[in-house]
Amino acid sequence: MQRGGPYPAGPWRYLWWLIRGQGWRVLLGALLGSTWMVGLAVPPLLLSLAVDDGLRRNHALVAAQRTVDFLAIGPDQHPGDQRADVAATVSDPASGLQVNHGEFAVVAASDRREAKAILERLAGLEPSDARLGDTLLSDIDSETLRASVLPLEDNDFLFAGRLHEVIFTDGNDTASARERIAVASGIDEIVRGLDEGWDTVVRLRGANFSGGQRQRLRLARAMAANPPVLLGLDPLSAVDAITETHVVHRVRDSRRGMTTVFFSDSATVLDAADVVHFVEDGRVVASGRDRSLTASHPAYRVLVARDTLREPRRRADG
Repeated sequence: MQRGGPYPAGPWRYLWWLIRGQGWRVLLGALLGSTWMVGLAVPPLLLSLAVDDGLRRNHALVAAQRTVDFLAIGPDQHPGDQRADVAATVSDPASGLQVNHGEFAVVAASDRREAKAILERLAGLEPSDARLGDTLLSDIDSETLRASVLPLEDNDFLFAGRLHEVIFTDGNDTASARERIAVASGIDEIVRGLDEGWDTVVRLRGANFSGGQRQRLRLARAMAANPPVLLGLDPLSAVDAITETHVVHRVRDSRRGMTTVFFSDSATVLDAADVVHFVEDGRVVASGRDRSLTASHPAYRVLVARDTLREPRRRADG
């Protein structure tokens, strides 16, 4: 800047002139430009906020409606005028399966879908001609049927709560019952390893337990219900062979006098069965003891060998 001069020296003097002489125009242009830019930016922003708010409201309404629908669900009941003969044979004409009262039977099928279909018919979950004795399952009141025939599947829901509440859902929670069910289902070692024992909190879906432990919790809950007929679809598939051997024999021995049907191709489970029913293409093609079928039926032998080869890869997370 020159001494005493009114303007800066060099090129800065032109900027100084612009600001002093044309400043109002510059300010007006900047104001108009910024207002125009804000006008362009605000509507999309408001629209985005409105859409986001609308989506949130819509999700809230959907969630609320689902809650209302869930709370409005009543018991799945169908009337029936027949009583369940729990000391009778369980039969599924569609597959030719018959299980005598008091047996520990294992249904071995190379296709899991076939095993699941038979279980669902025997449990009365799907319309069929399945029977308990001479009575069609469809003729038995649903509440009576569920108290008589209990299905156990690997995806059965585990609710949150203290361990004893999760297992003993019928309120029959006594010290002797805890001991009996813990030993029979193999959760005794699980309980011993928990700091709070039976008061341990089970998270929703059993999230704080391993896969093999969750299976045994489901099995313990089913056995605590003490159903005359228990149907289990691969109830021990996630445990190691040693644990599986111990548990399957305990289940068999503790349920003497009641009917138990496991659907499994595990060599350990098959060996423990009173009788094995081998299913191909949805039909029972052979029945007998495991060793007898292994010696006489090539396809059954292949099925058992397949499980034996699979065993080293099973997780020992029981």
